[in-house]
Amino acid sequence: MNKIIKYTGTYRGIGYEICNWEMKDYMSDDPEAMKQNWTYYIYIHLNMIPEESNPDSYWLKAIKFKITPDSIERIRYKYDEHHVIGNLPWHGGCTWYSKESNQDDVEMGIRVVKVGCDYQHYWDEGRQYDVDMLLQDVQDTIDKLREMIPGYKYRCSWNGKLYDISEGELNRESFISNEGKAVKDKSI
Repeated sequence: MNKIIKYTGTYRGIGYEICNWEMKDYMSDDPEAMKQNWTYYIYIHLNMIPEESNPDSYWLKAIKFKITPDSIERIRYKYDEHHVIGNLPWHGGCTWYSKESNQDDVEMGIRVVKVGCDYQHYWDEGRQYDVDMLLQDVQDTIDKLREMIPGYKYRCSWNGKLYDISEGELNRESFISNEGKAVKDKSI
């Protein structure tokens, strides 16, 4: 059984997840040695991407493949070739893409993808990372995403509607629209 520590949060209106777990260190001479493993992911909501940035392009087509001729079919996505996903400042490149929306969500027009990277590369051997280092990498990735997708919307924490940053204010990573603030102020 493995234990995973998961840190979640929101930065500039975009959700993220940082994961840490231990596993046996097969590179060590010590049979009891364990090593830390890290990954991080961000969640891209396609309905928050403006039309001019082609939100449909983020819903990648699944490619079926087999590792060997007699193995089961698997799915792969060419996320590394996507003009934004493949060019974000991932640690060692993007290594994860998954569609997080279920069929009911998709039918309602809600499509969310989870993209991320890991710190288990050959050049990471012997290097130590911590949550603060990964959080900085997450923030750099989100900053670049917002730069590459101008107009990526913010969800109002009060009414759940989508807005441009100019239509409200971002406080401590929570966005409240002017419309939401007016309703909130009246109810208090």
